[in-house]
Amino acid sequence: MIRSIEAIVHQQYSVVYDGAYVYYSYNGEQRKDIIKYGNRLDVMIGRNRGEEIVLENRLGKQDVIVIQEIYNKYHKLIMFIYEKKLQYPVKIDKPDPKLASIIISQYGGPDGELGASLRYLSQHYSMPFDELKGLLTDIGTEELGHLEMIGAIVHQLTRKMTDSQIQDSAFAPYFVDHTAGVYPTAASGFPWTAASMQVKGDPIADLTEDLAAEQKARTTYDNIIRMVDDPDVLDPIKYLREREIVHFQRFGETLENVKDRMNSKNFYAINPAFDLKKIF
Repeated sequence: MIRSIEAIVHQQYSVVYDGAYVYYSYNGEQRKDIIKYGNRLDVMIGRNRGEEIVLENRLGKQDVIVIQEIYNKYHKLIMFIYEKKLQYPVKIDKPDPKLASIIISQYGGPDGELGASLRYLSQHYSMPFDELKGLLTDIGTEELGHLEMIGAIVHQLTRKMTDSQIQDSAFAPYFVDHTAGVYPTAASGFPWTAASMQVKGDPIADLTEDLAAEQKARTTYDNIIRMVDDPDVLDPIKYLREREIVHFQRFGETLENVKDRMNSKNFYAINPAFDLKKIF
């Protein structure tokens, strides 16, 4: 076990998804490891402040990094970069405009990825704790990656479609307005609107909405899965569904954490993002 580590976060690779690089010295030897927790490094550090994270190095040994040390030195420096690849691969060969007209709902529908990303990225400003801000930034940014995946699925399902496929499917009305462009709309044809999301400025209200939003997104993916036979489409859709479940769990844990840190006799009577002095 390492007792003293000087850890340096490599800013260039503090990315949104898996693969945050950590450079550190071990017995005078410089090493590099990758944190594989599916979270942005700053959020992971904020959530595990003071705890120890075990990393597998390239030699197959386990080294212990004290997260508090990294947090104290580098948490203000860490940002994310855009990596020019999808969070999960999408490779579809068979065009299916009818299926595209259904899946488009997770691009711009009421429970889709566009609304989710804007909801969480907007809610984070009024959260009273840094960990909450980090969580919402983390998940909101990941939802942008999911939006990109859904866009890629719709694009690949429509890029080689024939005139007869368009005429024989429910995609025809969409085609008239948008050709094969990826436009934020629901499967019903109703365009995306901010009226489908809320930013209340109260952490309990917002986190409760976030829990419901993740379950509604998971249900939508369940409905899509019931109508998909193509394994090339099914694979990324199942991945997205799994991430909704993970987000739901994270929001649930965070909601309970917020309540534990507030005055339990009053946390429904005040706005904790506004009345901080009355809570702590």
